[in-house]
Amino acid sequence: MRHATAVSLHGIAFATSSSTIKTALFQSAHHHHHHHHQVITNPHPRLTTRRGNATVVVMGSSTDPSTSSSSSLTTNDDDHRHHMNSGSSSGGSRILPPHILSRIEKFASARGGGDALFGYVERCHVNRSSSSSSSSRSSHDGDRDDHGDAPSSSSSSTVAAEEEEEDASHRHCFGDVLDAGTGSHSLRWMASVLHRDGLMESIRATGGDAPSSDYAAAVVPRVSMRSYTAITADENMRRRVYDEARELDISDRGEIIMGNWTDETLLRGRYYDTILVDYLIGAIDGFSPYFQDMALSRLGEHLAPGGRMYVIGLQPVPDNVTGDANVFCKITRVRDACILLAGHRCYREYPLDWIERHIRMAGLDVIETKTYPIRYDHATMVRQINVGRSKLKFFPSRGIAREMGAVLDGLERESLEVTSEREGGRITLGFDYVVVAEKPRANKEEGTTVGGGGGEGEGWMKR
Repeated sequence: MRHATAVSLHGIAFATSSSTIKTALFQSAHHHHHHHHQVITNPHPRLTTRRGNATVVVMGSSTDPSTSSSSSLTTNDDDHRHHMNSGSSSGGSRILPPHILSRIEKFASARGGGDALFGYVERCHVNRSSSSSSSSRSSHDGDRDDHGDAPSSSSSSTVAAEEEEEDASHRHCFGDVLDAGTGSHSLRWMASVLHRDGLMESIRATGGDAPSSDYAAAVVPRVSMRSYTAITADENMRRRVYDEARELDISDRGEIIMGNWTDETLLRGRYYDTILVDYLIGAIDGFSPYFQDMALSRLGEHLAPGGRMYVIGLQPVPDNVTGDANVFCKITRVRDACILLAGHRCYREYPLDWIERHIRMAGLDVIETKTYPIRYDHATMVRQINVGRSKLKFFPSRGIAREMGAVLDGLERESLEVTSEREGGRITLGFDYVVVAEKPRANKEEGTTVGGGGGEGEGWMKR
């Protein structure tokens, strides 16, 4: 699982409003994927526009927008929404090439080694839509009883089965998705959703363990999404993820908007069926401090009535614990000290109860919550130690850097001793969490509808 073994570099999800975007990259003990910068694309040539302090970049050609001709088309921010392609170049079921399959197959793993947090997000979505469908079917069944028996021919049954399968695919659609602080990991998850049919077909075709492949195909949700919008602030990360979006063959399904959530004009008038907040709150302090208490309310403005927000985060690592796991607490403290001595800002994680409290303050309902204990191995801890080492060159004096380097070396030895004595070579400390929030539907008398006139699940984006 993501939280079990890996740690990775994060980009900052919030940028200044100035023309020069400050690049600030941090690493954090719980983030097992690149985060908070991302590329999103469209099937049309490059479109750029300015709206307030946000720069909208829509990509779909094979050319990186940063290297495109200066004569690229400039258009109104609202106009280019009409170009969003509801289809996909990867639509339909097909065997995925190895370079795509290797990056996204973990999201379709039904057994160990998969991504537990995003797996939970998918199950919550499927359970919700299935429950709604059951209620709808019960109502329709009652109506049918009033009008006589339904046709019972085999052809009618076949048609009904096909309609049921199509309906299931529709019910399990995330709709229009906003990735509020996007990075490589969330991009890959979205790719796994956009390629879900091909992904499952590829697992069947290439799985060496046939029973496991059949099992995965039977239990992994057949989810989908219509489009995605991702927010990023760092140009270097934008380029990295832009390249990955092309390599994952999802460059025709969304857009990237470079901007700052403190900018009130960002995404003004746009609404989404699903909002993903993937380790975003903890990253804010590294770039845009003191905005955390407003972030969920700000994002909630763009959630359609009846839409869902999935908040993924890390319970803060305590200052001290009893037992061997305390070595990671010490590593975290020293790592953060190195970041501060280098003149950089640390991440600041927020506890589960803080998140739930601010979700409710934003006018959303907390539907359910799940926690996942984190297990750290030696390699995971060394990666955090290396974050501290990477900051030594920025210290104000070589003497301080030398002494701190010795402290980091000692922590590496201690972490090896501790993990080598534990079964499985891991210690357990803290947890990741997923909070499922939902925006209440407006009263009918207020005239507000979900789906932009297309009904539930059809998207809710103002043009």
